[in-house]
Amino acid sequence: MGLVRLLADSVVETEFDKLSPEVVEQAKKCLLDCMGNMLGGRYTEKGRKIVQYASRWNNSPEATVIGYGKVSRETAAFANSVMSRAMDLDDGNRFSFGHPGSVLVPAALAMGEITEASGRDIINALVVGYDVFVRLGTTVNPSSYHERGFDVTGISGAVAVAAVAAKLYGLNAEQTKDALGIACLHAGGIIEYQNDGSDGKVLCPGWSTSTGIKAADLAQMGFTGPESILEGNKGFFQAFSNQYDINRLTDGLGINRGIMQTYFKMHACMRGLHCAIDALLSLRSEYALNPAIVKKITIRNSTFVNRLNKSHPKTIVGAQCSLPFAMAVALKYGCVDEVVLEKSIDDSEISKVEDRIEMIVDQKIQEYVVENPDNWTAVNVEVLTEDGKKVSQWAPVALGEPEKPLSWQQLQKKFTQMVADTAFEPTREAFIHVIQHFEECQSMNEFTELLYS
Repeated sequence: MGLVRLLADSVVETEFDKLSPEVVEQAKKCLLDCMGNMLGGRYTEKGRKIVQYASRWNNSPEATVIGYGKVSRETAAFANSVMSRAMDLDDGNRFSFGHPGSVLVPAALAMGEITEASGRDIINALVVGYDVFVRLGTTVNPSSYHERGFDVTGISGAVAVAAVAAKLYGLNAEQTKDALGIACLHAGGIIEYQNDGSDGKVLCPGWSTSTGIKAADLAQMGFTGPESILEGNKGFFQAFSNQYDINRLTDGLGINRGIMQTYFKMHACMRGLHCAIDALLSLRSEYALNPAIVKKITIRNSTFVNRLNKSHPKTIVGAQCSLPFAMAVALKYGCVDEVVLEKSIDDSEISKVEDRIEMIVDQKIQEYVVENPDNWTAVNVEVLTEDGKKVSQWAPVALGEPEKPLSWQQLQKKFTQMVADTAFEPTREAFIHVIQHFEECQSMNEFTELLYS
């Protein structure tokens, strides 16, 4: 039996009634967080552009583009996925090096409209989608990302979306195997955009949703996927990884749910920057730090974090990938969101702070990361003030990780902030209430009515 059949069987056999209350609650947190990203992202520059793109494909009114109207299911999922990444505050999984919510939630909502799914159906589909995403991503990483430059949001995301669509279509195990196999054949995504700040980061999840939905549609029509697509000598694992561990795919399958490993972001930038930002904000609060009194900031890190050392970015994506820049913004404003990042790009005070930041590969931290590869963002931040005081903070994992989880109240506050000053602000309490009780929704029609501004 090919490994893809094990995944397919797990997808088909997962039932809502057998999910633990903790898993259901986590799924609703993921839904709330992604909805905040989509609603807020709708009114960013990239959100407006992707609505213009989607409007070209409105001749098949199947599923809703946030704040616009109905288009084809695939286009709606594509557009909403781009919106979900636009603010760079979407959820992630540090073990698989990707962002599952940005592909799975838009896909589930679009497919849910087509299938007239209930809230329970959507939650169930999200759980299997996160499982597939996380298990594939952890199997091929860290080498897929670190050494090969693949974006797991694209490669694992496409297959996970196929699982979500197959679940909502009600495909049997054979058809689901084919959907996953077809998606594996056409998955892709690389991270070269990190080097120049271009738009691949926000477009990648869109392609994942399109590929996954196409794969499920084709499998439903009888098209087939390879039996050995994962482990074959020309298969998924060898294509996307220098070194992979199949045990990460199979151990605890159907029992240990990948969705429980989800992290939620508090800063609008790459996850590799978050530990350092958390540490600086903690020191800023404790010692009343500001740009005028800080003489130098030293970030002791690993080689992985140290590559994010490009100062003085000229684009918003470049800003989200620059640790010196994000740290300077955090010191000045006490937060890192898209608004302060964008207005800081040509800020001379920010630029001067960047020049006082030194990033050093520390051998002890490098050894720590080798021994604890899942804590790949670990840093130690040291601040020297103008009066000679030295303070420091060690940060092995970032806020929002399973070890430092965000409560429903914290995510609700984040949601409120993301939809502030948008056309959806008046209905934010309705969104929160419906999602908090999402398993009670009898049909997606009850939810999609909220998606029009």
